[in-house]
Amino acid sequence: MRLHHAKKLVTITLKHSFNNIYENAFTMCSGITSVQLGETSLTTISTNCFSNCTNLVQLTLPPSIAIINERAFSFCKSLKSITFPSSLTKIGIYAFEESGLEKATFTSDSLMTHIHTRSFSGCRNLTEFEYPDKLEVIENYAFADCGFVSIILPNSVKELLMNCFSSNINLINFTIQKDSLLEVIESGVFEKDYSLEFIKCYGDNFIVETSALLNKERTRVISFPPASKTKYLQIPQSVKQIGDYAFSNCVNLISVSIPDDSLEEICLRAFMNCNQLRFINLPSSITSIGKEVFKGCKSLSCGIPVDVTPSLRNVLIKDALFPINALLACKKRCFTYAKKYTYSSYAALTAILTLIYE
Repeated sequence: MRLHHAKKLVTITLKHSFNNIYENAFTMCSGITSVQLGETSLTTISTNCFSNCTNLVQLTLPPSIAIINERAFSFCKSLKSITFPSSLTKIGIYAFEESGLEKATFTSDSLMTHIHTRSFSGCRNLTEFEYPDKLEVIENYAFADCGFVSIILPNSVKELLMNCFSSNINLINFTIQKDSLLEVIESGVFEKDYSLEFIKCYGDNFIVETSALLNKERTRVISFPPASKTKYLQIPQSVKQIGDYAFSNCVNLISVSIPDDSLEEICLRAFMNCNQLRFINLPSSITSIGKEVFKGCKSLSCGIPVDVTPSLRNVLIKDALFPINALLACKKRCFTYAKKYTYSSYAALTAILTLIYE
């Protein structure tokens, strides 16, 4: 069956004997407001089947459905809510991309273990999501550019893959619960979550220290909430790596103090677009600096202590986009004095930098 672009088609009700719908069958049928599949024996909804049905409001899925293929309901702007049957095992990439979903619900006996790549990306009105009880993996960009304000991660989730919650510009709170099974948090999970103020962690595999999310060994900074009120931050002595995008887009961060003989690596775009960042020291222990680490750090200037090797200093300027004028000596600010107290008294350093910058 293919009726794509049929603008006068309003309601689709399919019965028991119906078990297949071809790819692109109803794509861009802008007149459709209701799709009732509850009495069919369908196991699969094909690729692009109902994509761009912009006036689709009501959707009932059959209890037999196992797979919703890629872009099946993408750009269904009027679709506000959906309940997924327990039989469903896979939602394909872009399946509900830029749909109008506000709420999605999985039944308590759902078999779903993965939310696949970009399944719900661009659902900017999506604020309520009842996760399947057996969910283990949230894949790349699965919920990128959604409307969440607060997220409490289900305990069953073991992996958060790259950028899975990125660009949620209204997200304020993210919570990892006690007894969480979470083991993997990949880079960019919170990238461009401009309103994120709090990351809370009560699980065993990660910790939050001075607002930053770290691995349990305290050797890697994973993420720092961009809207955190923290202005002056001291990196723990145990930290060896600052991960990709870890501090990107922080709006209030003014100073970052790094102890001697500690940090070894600063990864891709770690401090990108930290517009208020005015002070950071780079100790000689650093052996690797990623690309565009300091891109957009417009307030870094005048006398920043950089003790890395000459070759790494070239990388710092050429690849990491560290402002060259920030390496120059400055008589107007007491950086030498500030550095003297950097490691012996963090309270003293904070007081000094407050006088310098405020």
